[in-house]
Amino acid sequence: MILYHGTSEHIGRCALTEGLLPRRDHKQNTNWEHSIESNPDMIYLTQTYAGYFAANAVQIKSNDKNSTKEKWAIIEIDVTHREHRLYPDEDVLAQAAKEPSTKITGFETMSLIETTRFFRNHLTRYKSQWRNTLKLMGTVGYKGGLPPNAIKRVAIFDPKENPAIALQLTDPSITPLNHKLMNQKYEILTRWLMGENISAEDMVKAQTPAGMLDLKTKGVAELVKKQIAEWKKVINKGRSEILENNNGN
Repeated sequence: MILYHGTSEHIGRCALTEGLLPRRDHKQNTNWEHSIESNPDMIYLTQTYAGYFAANAVQIKSNDKNSTKEKWAIIEIDVTHREHRLYPDEDVLAQAAKEPSTKITGFETMSLIETTRFFRNHLTRYKSQWRNTLKLMGTVGYKGGLPPNAIKRVAIFDPKENPAIALQLTDPSITPLNHKLMNQKYEILTRWLMGENISAEDMVKAQTPAGMLDLKTKGVAELVKKQIAEWKKVINKGRSEILENNNGN
């Protein structure tokens, strides 16, 4: 199984030879501030939002007066033989516990932050739920360090070279609902970041809610044609630098 980790250029380049460490081991600041800080024992991986997390990692680092703003890095990771180290994302568990469609009894009187902290403190009990958090929001935690041979490729992306793509990557609200509606869009953008060719037609389809692309509706066909033309311009500039790990397995 292939998953992704979004981070800064420096960490991305180092990962090819040094692997990745959880935050506790290299004293990096958390780049997740929507509920409680990220678990320092975990490396968070995603199928969907690597660009968003990379942008956040660079933003956190750039707030340090001694640092300069870096390019983004998307690290492609093969966890096929490492699934025993995967854990659910506690933030997803907490959001799911509060959602009417996935509600878990017992958390009615707890705030989202309190619920997230509960799952953080009892994560081992819920370890088998990692597939569900991957399905619900495209994210999981990986406990411990990832060796260099787990790294397949690293993409280095300069948001200044393609601000339109950067804007698309940083606009989501990271929730199960966003993932349900828009996961195809962000997965296609991740493929683009990793140097793959994508079509403008697929992008327009992926970012448009189901039922909104009825080309027989007055004006829709012309609007779609215009969007496709705009996307063709966007996806052909500012491509990532792709670093292959020739020593990976």
